Amino acid sequence: MKILWLGALHSDLAVKSRKAPNAAAAKWTQGLIGGLKANGTEVIGLTHSYEQAWPKGMLLPGSPEDFDSRIELEWCRYVNIKGFIRDWTLGVGYCRKIKRIIEDKGIDALVCYNVLEYPYHVKAMSVAHEMGVPCFPIILDGDDPRRDHWQWVLHGTKDANGIVFLSDWMVKNYPGSLPVLHLDAGCKVWYGDEGLIKRERNLLVYSGTLDHWRGLELLVQVVNCLKDIDYRFIICGKNDKNEILKLVNMDPRIEVKGFVTDEELHDISLRASAFINTRDPKNGDNVLNFPSKIPNYLAYGKPIISTWLPSLSEDYGKYLQIVDQDSPEMFAIKIKEILQWNDEMQEQHAKKVKPWFISNKLWSTQARRLKGWISAT
Repeated sequence: MKILWLGALHSDLAVKSRKAPNAAAAKWTQGLIGGLKANGTEVIGLTHSYEQAWPKGMLLPGSPEDFDSRIELEWCRYVNIKGFIRDWTLGVGYCRKIKRIIEDKGIDALVCYNVLEYPYHVKAMSVAHEMGVPCFPIILDGDDPRRDHWQWVLHGTKDANGIVFLSDWMVKNYPGSLPVLHLDAGCKVWYGDEGLIKRERNLLVYSGTLDHWRGLELLVQVVNCLKDIDYRFIICGKNDKNEILKLVNMDPRIEVKGFVTDEELHDISLRASAFINTRDPKNGDNVLNFPSKIPNYLAYGKPIISTWLPSLSEDYGKYLQIVDQDSPEMFAIKIKEILQWNDEMQEQHAKKVKPWFISNKLWSTQARRLKGWISAT
């Protein structure tokens, strides 16, 4: 099978040095594409250099070093003026290149990462559809679809042959007629055995962006409830370090590292005692938005203290330490409880997670499911 992949395909350098490329999206994309390759699928990319709108960003973005050299790809130039001009030039570029790639490469299917966020992706799918290439958009984040009665989803997938949803809620509530696949996220390998050996006492870890949608307010409230315990808290991700430290009153137990490399994040995760996820279940957008950090956390076999979100499938309830009540005080109590686990309790938890994770959440397994579903749809 030969797949044409539309979506962000940035190099590690671009993810690290520029504001617009999303680190979580890059990690997710690299994981699934790597899994597809491991399952004998050829993947060709079509992308552009994601950039803040001019004048904050470049007027004509894009150079070879911006893109992931591990995948064969082409990229589109565009005029980076926010609104019609940017969308129009990207639409022209994508439509021209996608037509030529399909003709030259013999593409079997188009997979589009987060199609509905970008009008040029919708146009590109239309071109592929007219050329007889089946299209499979992946929808991983966006606005609560109930706000417009699912119209943005239904319109944006009008040329699709099937839809991949990361959110379990979206799979269960999708009102359309297209085939759907629930595929949330994964990790390359299981690290939990090494994580047990390298675990450091009372080290809490949060990785990824922290903002209103991802639970910044709750996290700050939780920290304010943890006045009387000995712990360390490392926060990694493209965040405003000074802003977060100010919100937590410069608490010396909290280290905000900002962006870290995959190697450094791996080391921190191996040393963690527990991971934190504070997304707000009351935020309607979180019926759609899936926290891809959770499968990454699970790969290390450590307890994950988390709110419960509609986007999570029910089986996660067996492996997460869920805070049932929407209360920072209860979240803090759960943290204190988990940090009291001894070595045996940590080991039993990892043994419980490991067989489920290896059977369901390795990227090679997720990619095999996607490939089989595309072939059968």
